[in-house]
Amino acid sequence: MFAVLRRHQKWFWAAIIAVVIPSFVVFFSPDVGRGSRGGNGDYGSVYGRPITQNEIYDAYKEAQLAFLFNYGSWPGRDEANRFGFDLDQQSRTRVLLTEEVKRFGIHSSEEAAAKWVANAFRDRRQGVFRPESYDQFVRQMLPEQRMSEMDMERFVANQVSIQHLISLVGINGTLVTPKEAEVLYRREHEQLEAEAVIFSATNYLATIKIETNDLAQFYTNRMAVYAIPDRVQVRYVLFNVTNFMTEADETIAKETNFSRRIDEIYQARGASYYVDTNGAVMAEAAAKAKIKEEARREFALLAAKKKASAFAVDLFNVKNAMIDELNKLAATNKLTVQTTEPFTANDGPVSIKVFANFTKAAFALTTEEPFAQPMDGEEGVFVFGLDKKLPKENPPFEAIKLRVTEDYRRVQSMTAARKAATDFMQKATNFLAQGKTFTNICELEKVVPIALPAFSLSSRDLPGLDSRLDFSSLRDQMANLQPGKAVYLYSSRDGGAVAYLRNRVPAKEDDVKKDLPDYLKSLRQNRVSEAFNEWLSRETQVAQLTLPETKNSKNAKK
Repeated sequence: MFAVLRRHQKWFWAAIIAVVIPSFVVFFSPDVGRGSRGGNGDYGSVYGRPITQNEIYDAYKEAQLAFLFNYGSWPGRDEANRFGFDLDQQSRTRVLLTEEVKRFGIHSSEEAAAKWVANAFRDRRQGVFRPESYDQFVRQMLPEQRMSEMDMERFVANQVSIQHLISLVGINGTLVTPKEAEVLYRREHEQLEAEAVIFSATNYLATIKIETNDLAQFYTNRMAVYAIPDRVQVRYVLFNVTNFMTEADETIAKETNFSRRIDEIYQARGASYYVDTNGAVMAEAAAKAKIKEEARREFALLAAKKKASAFAVDLFNVKNAMIDELNKLAATNKLTVQTTEPFTANDGPVSIKVFANFTKAAFALTTEEPFAQPMDGEEGVFVFGLDKKLPKENPPFEAIKLRVTEDYRRVQSMTAARKAATDFMQKATNFLAQGKTFTNICELEKVVPIALPAFSLSSRDLPGLDSRLDFSSLRDQMANLQPGKAVYLYSSRDGGAVAYLRNRVPAKEDDVKKDLPDYLKSLRQNRVSEAFNEWLSRETQVAQLTLPETKNSKNAKK
């Protein structure tokens, strides 16, 4: 039994903890904590100074708080993945920044900290500080994350100090003159008027001739493209959340202050936090009903985790258990075992709704260790094991001849379209040098130009642009063209294209006068950020920051 727990203690204890937490807000904590001292007591160093365990623990908390105030939620798995957030990396950076604040002798005042809090907890519509929101945050949300008001106060003080540090280190970025800003603004906001001739691959499909030998050679050259990668197939038992709703309702019924907690969460998040599918703010009753349903599902998920944990422990208690033991134990518990289709490491299974860690765990299974830890999915908790592995294989040519033929036509027609674009560009360049107009050239070559919507270098998209053209590529590659003197070839999404710059229209003087103050402010802020990031990158090397390796960082390396 102890050997089983040692092998699987990570998921086992996580499941037990999940059962006893009386809240539906998931606790996200670092692997390095106050009670997880390493064997040698080494917690890393910065500038040669040993780092204390408390510093690391505080840095993890502050990194989570920084994420919360940037993105509006705690850095749970889904949120971290969506925003590319790495808790270990952000915590390491936090340790360094806190040290730099001390080295620069920066101290935040109580007034500056109070101003930061007032801004963070202001009413979005009226723009005034909401003390009740802050009090609710301290009493409700912080304890749910195992944090205290002291943690919040330390975070705010450090955050204000770090902002001072950024301003100090990046001060050179503020040296942008109004004249320099005006030149940049005019360049970025002048309107480009252009035309383009598109050579689509679809127009050349009919000209492609299929020769058997060419097709076979095409298949041979692209063997790696057609290879079927390694796949796995797993058997699983799903503890569906919907089967535990009754238990969730019973748990909620025992919560004497449940309604008050719903009210508190609604007040803490604010009336505008909940919106319907149309983006409209939900009525208070509807919003609270949504919160209750979220809570109900979380309680049901906790119950599912508890059941899945108990089932998994029984499974791992079987000595040298093979995959068929899953069927036997499931039958004893009157549970259904299902089998996925074979799936790849990149695609994952399509028959069940799982997260990326499910696929990664499935590919790590072996016949000697066929079972993985219970894992959450969109519908509940999975207990699963390896059914079989299918090695990489190359399908025979005849089996995929139709696909190869379609690919061959597509590639050859794309090549033909881009060659036509290249030829046209060469002719257009020569004719323009002779004084011919672009319109004349198009008529001579029997191609039809299309007028592009006017755009500027500051444009982020271009409504009305032909879908075959990529705007960012068009904008960047035409940035330095001279009107009426050059054409530029670039690949379009389905062939090639030639773009011709007809004119550059200066920015409107009224817009320059109106927008320049804000533009100058934004430009200086960007320059400050750039200068600070360059400094921080250099200082990271100088500081020789080292921290103990955590489970998160180990997984990242894998």
